Amino acid sequence: MIQRTFLTLLLAALLTPWALAGQDSVLVIPIRGGIDPGMAHFVQRTLQEARGRDYLAILLEVDTFGGRVDSALEIQRALMEESHPTIAFVRGEAWSAGALITLAADKVVMAHGSSMGAAEPRIGNQSAGEKEKSALRSAFRATAERQGRPLKLAEAMVDASVDVPQAPAGKLLSVSAEEAVRLGLADFVAENPEQIFARLEMGSPVLVSVSPGWSEELASFLAEDWVSAILLMAGMVALAVALATPGMGAGELATLVCFGLFFGSRFLAGMGWWLPLVLLLAGLALLAIEVLVIPGTGFTGVLGLVGVSAGVILSFSDWQTGAVALMGSLLLAGAAIFWILKYLPENRLVRGTLILKPEPIPEPDVEKGDLRLLPGRIGICRTPLRPGGIVDFEGQRVDVVTEGEFAEKGARVECLEVVGTRVVVRPLDSPKAS
Repeated sequence: MIQRTFLTLLLAALLTPWALAGQDSVLVIPIRGGIDPGMAHFVQRTLQEARGRDYLAILLEVDTFGGRVDSALEIQRALMEESHPTIAFVRGEAWSAGALITLAADKVVMAHGSSMGAAEPRIGNQSAGEKEKSALRSAFRATAERQGRPLKLAEAMVDASVDVPQAPAGKLLSVSAEEAVRLGLADFVAENPEQIFARLEMGSPVLVSVSPGWSEELASFLAEDWVSAILLMAGMVALAVALATPGMGAGELATLVCFGLFFGSRFLAGMGWWLPLVLLLAGLALLAIEVLVIPGTGFTGVLGLVGVSAGVILSFSDWQTGAVALMGSLLLAGAAIFWILKYLPENRLVRGTLILKPEPIPEPDVEKGDLRLLPGRIGICRTPLRPGGIVDFEGQRVDVVTEGEFAEKGARVECLEVVGTRVVVRPLDSPKAS
């Protein structure tokens, strides 16, 4: 009974946003925090699920300092294709990528104290090149033209070289709520959704709020560049441990987990494609062939390294970020592997499990049966040698053979050589007449 009640409540919680959909409801989608692949996947998924439902409108609550341009473009395209009326409600900041998303809505409403603009594309901490800037400027211009907004003002948010009276020379355009309304970048100012609906004569609709699922939030976190670099480093260290560990164990499992999270998060966040994964697997296979099947050729090893590097770099949004992440993870992995090789084998908890440091070969000991130290030593025959027999070398009984001579029991012999397990001796005493 308890299990049935729990499942009912869980199902009701999952279906509530869509069960409330109707002609007197508005779907509310939050655009908060960084704009990343997880956010883009969430918005696209929500808009797709909303198709065919009778919402009065879709309200985007925007409060973001921006994020990835590719993710913002995906959201912008989804909004431009949306059949429901869309309203962007800026409650804080709509900067950078957030400005593009805001301008893509049919109606733009801003709260007092909010702002919009400053959308110059950047790579790392530096401004992007003219190619990237021109592409984003075109996207802003096309969006503004589609929604009837001032084209030049939209371009001035991206490119400081665009001359507009509202922005100082050499500065990107940023506007407050009142300025945005005066310039035609926003429609009006409101403090809450109720004021928006009253102004648009929509009555008092029911607000149906949605939020990103746990898998999307987790995928967004794991797809962050710095997290991806850590996963790469951990995967490479685990791979080195796996190659130094006999059989299947923790190294192989950790390698699968790290690379699985690295690529799996990208597929969950909607930024994954198969080519990088195929290149990585092919590269690892070639490296395994180089190490295990045809060692020393070098050609397959080089191809394997190229495949792994290409797979990692292509999995990022741009090749510069991928290259930096790859080099950084390789350096960190190299340092970690050096530490493991130097210190981990001495740890009593793991000694005997990881074969990262070869055990020293013990010195030969005649008393323990080592035959390699016998040449030149004198022994006493315990049996007659005809020409083979048994000789005692100071307490070690050894099967021997002469070069053809005979020797009696008790005679002395000298070991001439040892070939494998064959011990050759020479009698020192003349054989006694029988």
